[in-house]
Amino acid sequence: MEGNHPIDWRLVLAAPYAPTPEEIIPDVLRLASLKKNEILYDLGCGDARVLIIAAKTFGAKAIGFEIQHELAQEARARLHGQRLDRDDVKVLERDFFGEDLRDADVVFIYLTLTVLKPLGEKLRSELNEKARVVAYRYPIQGWTVQGELAHPNGSRSYLYADTVPRHH
Repeated sequence: MEGNHPIDWRLVLAAPYAPTPEEIIPDVLRLASLKKNEILYDLGCGDARVLIIAAKTFGAKAIGFEIQHELAQEARARLHGQRLDRDDVKVLERDFFGEDLRDADVVFIYLTLTVLKPLGEKLRSELNEKARVVAYRYPIQGWTVQGELAHPNGSRSYLYADTVPRHH
């Protein structure tokens, strides 16, 4: 396994793998105003589907964090199959709570409310003032939604930008 961060299995159990529907990903990334060469972090990237669309459709640098070994391996294989296994599109088999996220332009999250509460504090303390956060399905409690998107499957995505309190 990459990195030297211990795995908190409570987080794995609190955020089981549930893939983001591929057909909604471009709309979610448009909601976040993802631009060419921006850095997107996908926290809990699963099989890398968001990374692939971010890189191929938007020209973004896409970095995913995946704590589950089998999913990280599958994600890397998918990147390789799409000829996207390069330095600016990659999957790191690490706990994102132990990583520095301040370089992100956009952070994509599809995580449960249990994980979003402590993650919200981490993002508040690390993200730069221009960073945007887009959350699929579950809103971040205590944050002000700046944009919202209803999907055909009945779910929603939430955009957070310019309203995230920073501690810099």
